[in-house]
Amino acid sequence: MSRALLLGLVCVAAACSASAPSRAQHDEHDEHAEVDHPDSGANHIELDPHVVERNGIRTSPARTHLLLGSLEVPAEIRVNETRVAHIAPLVRGRLQQVDTRLGDQVEAGQVLAEMQSTDLGSLRASLKQAQARKRMAEATLSRKERLRNSGVVAKKDILAAEGALEEANADVQAARAELSVYGARGRGRGAAVSLESPLSGVVLERHAIEGEVVDSATTLFVVADLDKVWVIGSVFERDLTRIAVGLPAEVSVIAVPGRSWRGVVDYVDSALDPVSRTVKIRVELDNADRTLRPGLFGTIAIGERGSEGREVLCVPDGALQDVEGRTVVFIETSPAVFEAVSVVPGARAHGLTEIKDGLDVGAPVVVSGSFALKSKLLEGSLGEGHAH
Repeated sequence: MSRALLLGLVCVAAACSASAPSRAQHDEHDEHAEVDHPDSGANHIELDPHVVERNGIRTSPARTHLLLGSLEVPAEIRVNETRVAHIAPLVRGRLQQVDTRLGDQVEAGQVLAEMQSTDLGSLRASLKQAQARKRMAEATLSRKERLRNSGVVAKKDILAAEGALEEANADVQAARAELSVYGARGRGRGAAVSLESPLSGVVLERHAIEGEVVDSATTLFVVADLDKVWVIGSVFERDLTRIAVGLPAEVSVIAVPGRSWRGVVDYVDSALDPVSRTVKIRVELDNADRTLRPGLFGTIAIGERGSEGREVLCVPDGALQDVEGRTVVFIETSPAVFEAVSVVPGARAHGLTEIKDGLDVGAPVVVSGSFALKSKLLEGSLGEGHAH
């Protein structure tokens, strides 16, 4: 080989060696790249806010719950029947003014409507006539008593005047008794009637229309105090031996996932419903924030006698999803941005699952629409937005 050819090969080899990194250098570069930029985006989902709303994705803070784990029965929220008033006029009349609206908060004694009643006007006129006769009888008796000492008036006249006064007093009392039947609703002058609320609460029903003629058979308003509500559950006859007054109870409602209310069973019906073969039970709950609306459906979890249950971190069953062999929940890290978090589930009871590890109290867990997020995570087919 010539000296010139040999020198050319050496130069080519040197150039190649200078332009390409060694295998060791390449491996070291890849290792640092993996450490500095982990593939954490695999659990990350970012959506358009409209997509979140369209798919019904809602969150609720993760909370601790008392898992009683004994008996769960269907239930319905109802008004406290000792704190509800069905307001109707006690006389026939025409509604003149109705200022109360459905949903209004009213106070005890507040006027809900004004009406005119000829019947009540006649009763008030009768009372005034009786009161006038009483005043006349009192004046007559007083005059005759002054003349008795002079011998001008006989004793029998005094007795007659006293009898007339007693009769007038009886007429006044009878007229007042007839008017008292109307209670506070009968207050006013002449033919005017003020319909008042007997208690403080919320107007749940309103059937009053100005100008309408109404009578005692017409319920114009239903007012209920919702600061305390009743939760009525239905227990099948096969479970009757497992219920009793005083047992601890936990109430959850479908409309408020992830939240529960604690109380005790304070009533068990004495008779079995012959159609449904169930017995009604009742739990009374404080409802100052008005979250528990009459008509909502849910469940009552009833504990065993002497059992206080376990206080554990729980999420609704529907919040859990299986993703490639992992049990995950989705948390909202920022508006419309979600992260799939692996968790360790535990006991299940009453629509809730215990979370043993992987989640903190207060974390904003997706409690509605988690399956849509799972689909987006796995397939990217939810619509607008993108997954990383």
